[in-house]
Amino acid sequence: NCTAELIEIEDNVVSINKSAFSGSDLNRLTIKGDVTEISADAFSGCDNVKNVEMNSVETIGEKAFYMCKNLESVSMSGVKVIQHDAFKGCSSLSGEIVLDSIVEIWDAAFMDCSLLESVVISKDCIMIGEGAFCNTTSLETVYCYAVYPPFIRTDNTDGSYVFDNSEFDHPDIYIPSGSEEFYLDDYFFEDND
Repeated sequence: NCTAELIEIEDNVVSINKSAFSGSDLNRLTIKGDVTEISADAFSGCDNVKNVEMNSVETIGEKAFYMCKNLESVSMSGVKVIQHDAFKGCSSLSGEIVLDSIVEIWDAAFMDCSLLESVVISKDCIMIGEGAFCNTTSLETVYCYAVYPPFIRTDNTDGSYVFDNSEFDHPDIYIPSGSEEFYLDDYFFEDND
């Protein structure tokens, strides 16, 4: 519950521990240098944070930015794993999210991010969890650069929970040229445009 408006985390810090800044009055957060992991709930409930920049983080823990209701933009080049509910309830997160190094997106990672319009998913992505983009009611396009479709982790046989209540429940999904047959053979992607 600290009242600092700006936090810059630089060299020699390798991880941000569980609940470290939960509920703080941050407006802006910059994570540089050696930080590779943000643990569970580290910034959850930081209602005032609007912008987050991170360039060395590889893992974003469960509920790390949960319910940061005024979070508008996140720059997360290099992130490989986004765990359960990491950005759930970030209802002001808008525009495009670029996940250029992502390998795993876990359940409900971006659930209820109702202003999110576009997502770019790296060629290295192997898994997208249940409800990962559920209730992203403005989501229109997903650019998935994986040659083979990521495994869709869901209990629902048609996998629709991943994008439920997004724009028309099925945003336009763009894939690499030459990958069509792999995606068409996948039960989740076969019914998507």
